[in-house]
Amino acid sequence: MHTIIHIGAGQGEELQSYLDAGAQRIVLVEPNPKLADQLRETAQPHEQVTVVEAAVTSNPANNELKEYNLPEANSLHQPTGLKALFPGLKTLTTTQVSILTPEQLLKEHAPEEGKPVKLVVQTPGEEHAIVEALINTGQLKQCAELQMATNPEPYYESSVPASETLKLLEDYGYEITEENQQDPDWPSWQLARNPLKDQIEALEEQQTLMAREQKEAKAQLAMEEQARRAAETQAKQAQDQQRQLQQQVNQHEEKLADAQRRINDQKKRADELEDKLAKAQQATSDLEKSLEEHKTWFRNRKAQAEQLQSENASLKTELENLKQEKQQLLQNQSQGKETLSQLEQKMEQLFSQQATQLQQTANALGQHVTRSFQDQRQHIQNVSSLENYFETGTQPLEFGQWAIGADLATHLVRAIEQTNYDLIIEFGSGTSTVLLARAIQNQSRSGATQPQQGAIAYDAHEDTSARSTDYDLPQRILSFEQNKACQQKTKTALAKEGLNSLVDLVLAPVVPCAPTFSTNPNNQNPLFYDCSTKLARIAQLYEGRQARILVLVDGPASPEGNPQAREPALAALLQHLSAHQLDILLDDTKREGEQQVLKAWQHSCQQRGLSHQCQPLNTEKGATWLTVAP
Repeated sequence: MHTIIHIGAGQGEELQSYLDAGAQRIVLVEPNPKLADQLRETAQPHEQVTVVEAAVTSNPANNELKEYNLPEANSLHQPTGLKALFPGLKTLTTTQVSILTPEQLLKEHAPEEGKPVKLVVQTPGEEHAIVEALINTGQLKQCAELQMATNPEPYYESSVPASETLKLLEDYGYEITEENQQDPDWPSWQLARNPLKDQIEALEEQQTLMAREQKEAKAQLAMEEQARRAAETQAKQAQDQQRQLQQQVNQHEEKLADAQRRINDQKKRADELEDKLAKAQQATSDLEKSLEEHKTWFRNRKAQAEQLQSENASLKTELENLKQEKQQLLQNQSQGKETLSQLEQKMEQLFSQQATQLQQTANALGQHVTRSFQDQRQHIQNVSSLENYFETGTQPLEFGQWAIGADLATHLVRAIEQTNYDLIIEFGSGTSTVLLARAIQNQSRSGATQPQQGAIAYDAHEDTSARSTDYDLPQRILSFEQNKACQQKTKTALAKEGLNSLVDLVLAPVVPCAPTFSTNPNNQNPLFYDCSTKLARIAQLYEGRQARILVLVDGPASPEGNPQAREPALAALLQHLSAHQLDILLDDTKREGEQQVLKAWQHSCQQRGLSHQCQPLNTEKGATWLTVAP
């Protein structure tokens, strides 16, 4: 099939099947702006795919898309009949959409005449109008195949039953090749245009033309005969003219005989088509009978449901009576137990006072033990840092509280030593930035083999001509920081140790970003680091090979009311770096917000069909390692 035009493409579930079928051109038409944006993103890698954001209708007044709590029922029309089938149907939103007539759609996107087109129509309530408009203009003949989903009953305002639309298509020369009745309320049909229908029409036109020629020939013969009678006195000349006229008459008679033979053949083929049509009508009758049986089944189930509701109401009445009797008994008992209740209240007050004192004592003891443990741990860290300072001269790092913990730092160093990462990306700078730079410096000093490639600059204005090709990146670490004071503090710490050449420390204030898969209503328009330009540059530099990238997500800070502030990190990475292997380390996963972030990330990977693996790390504040492979 050369071209496929899909009206009402939705989320583009059939796109891959179209590509697998070898379609040279695919036109996806969708009026919903959000779904149209998703289709453009999905279709971006495929040059043969065109996305048209418009509603296809012959009526310019139908420019409002109504979205219901039943997504497959979304339509340009009011669901007058559908509400009887689904009483709980409600309108969620109404959106003004662009309009494109069926004639304009095929004129702008169908190939030149003679090349096959497959038309897919999934427009609840508008199917019959689209088919009728294309038949009236003769454009439907371009479609060798037709796939249509429509309702057996008129569920929408101004819609017609599916049988009427199918009858219209069959009269126009289409035959049903496949039928899907898995959902009896939204069945679909595959139809193919019968080439014999076009041949019959052409032969009928040819027969009309030949009849006209025959009439003209007879008129001409009469004129010639009249001329012959008028020229009888001119013997030889008249005889010559008569012979010529006779020859013309003979030729016309031969043509008429040949035309008659072809007409007889066409009548014979027409009889065969009538036999096929009778069989198709019989199949339609069987289908209607089956549909009536389904309706009877649904009516029986509805009657059973009504009977159960009646029984349920009766049981509720009995239950209410029992509750009233129970209340009466309780009132009678309460009068006899009033004295006992007063005594129990005094005892409960004494027990409550005693329990409160015990709880206060336990809390005080727990706080003392916790402070002692934290003080002891901080003392051990300080002693260890001082010993390292006196041995190496390196300033000690501050772990804990807002910075990463020493246990997480150990995991990071081990990962860098064991894996030769092409790049490290960090969301939120500080102690972790210095730690990562030290680890990269130690790795370089130990003689670890670096991937051989040309020097890569993040920014287009950087001059890379003077850089050595022996080092894979001018900065091995790309760190985003939203707070200017924190950025300056980290930059000063890197400069003191001579590590600033290894880190591209970017001041990236938080800005609105695209909605994520989060179920948190406060996170539908999230804020995240302004990192898109840098990440796009990274993707361009690594184009043509697969890189392995380590990502530390320790920011931004979670503001009050938005514990899932770090969720957009994965979407920002996948937007530009989905072709590379990402080892993502999320800190603070003992908090409920970060747990929700992990669930949203895993759901996003499943939606995109990405291979991913999640591994929790045993740290004080909790951390989880998520590996995402392309």
